[in-house]
Amino acid sequence: MPPRQGRKHTDEYRAKYAVSSPRGTVAKTGVSSWDTVDAGSIRMVISALTKAGGAIRFGVSRDGGALSVGVYLGDTYFTDWLRPDDDVEQYLEDLVSRVQPLPPGA
Repeated sequence: MPPRQGRKHTDEYRAKYAVSSPRGTVAKTGVSSWDTVDAGSIRMVISALTKAGGAIRFGVSRDGGALSVGVYLGDTYFTDWLRPDDDVEQYLEDLVSRVQPLPPGA
């Protein structure tokens, strides 16, 4: 089986579905790990997004220099990249405060 190729989106697809992250671009400054993040903060954001009808994805950049948080809620999705010196718990708390439930039938 050949290796899976990444999806290549057209400009039209990106314009219709992509939502930019409110954080913008970040630069690599060190090594990141989810091991140091408070489990209660992670549980809080998972609960808020799933109750609102969305989903969340946690990851790390290929080089280990940033944590990633992918948010999916209705037609909105984005990935934020967090530097090692970012306050991850504060970011997650801010994210929870911005979550709005999907309207019925969405």
